[in-house]
Amino acid sequence: MSVIAPTAGEVFRVTIRKALQSNPSATWVNTYEIAANSAGLPEGTFANAEEVRLAALTIYEWERNLHLVDVLFTRVTVSTWVDDSTPYNGDEFSALPVTASGLRVAPAPPLGLESCLFIERQPLAGRTGKIYLRRCLREDDVSAPAGKTNLESTYRTALNDNFAANEGNLNLIQLLSVEANALMVMASRNSSGDAVVRRVFGISASDRVVNKKTDNRWFNRSV
Repeated sequence: MSVIAPTAGEVFRVTIRKALQSNPSATWVNTYEIAANSAGLPEGTFANAEEVRLAALTIYEWERNLHLVDVLFTRVTVSTWVDDSTPYNGDEFSALPVTASGLRVAPAPPLGLESCLFIERQPLAGRTGKIYLRRCLREDDVSAPAGKTNLESTYRTALNDNFAANEGNLNLIQLLSVEANALMVMASRNSSGDAVVRRVFGISASDRVVNKKTDNRWFNRSV
């Protein structure tokens, strides 16, 4: 398994590292999985490392459009989908240095780092996948009926309309379309230890705003 010479059906993990510009020690990551497309199935072969890199940067640009301007993107890492206990091999990952900020302006005060935009990845069958994105939300994006914080319906509708559009910066069409070179997938292992790879067909914003502590291990994997 190698990011330099991809093989058929290989899954890659994309890790995007971010920091708060006003407090660079406040860092967190989000991770995704991608695979090469073969007639709509995640069973193809990337032609070269550049195709893998471009797929990873597609997710990075998508995230930038969702995050507020005080978020600094510091690194994108592409790695083979292997257990963390696997001995180090330099061919199994590629670090892509980036130094760019989020693109969403904040005329209203931002919510704290614990408040996460909750996006669901939709496979053909089985459970949906969860994406929790910190520092995407402003105070005017949410309401709190009965003390429970929810995404405002107008902003949620706007997000989901953009996610579903055929063009634009928020749709990830390059990773969700049957014509795409790369597909977003969800990879896990079953009880026998075998890899289970499911293609993601769509994404949608939930009406829930999820709170995750800043030291939550979900965001603090080594990269």
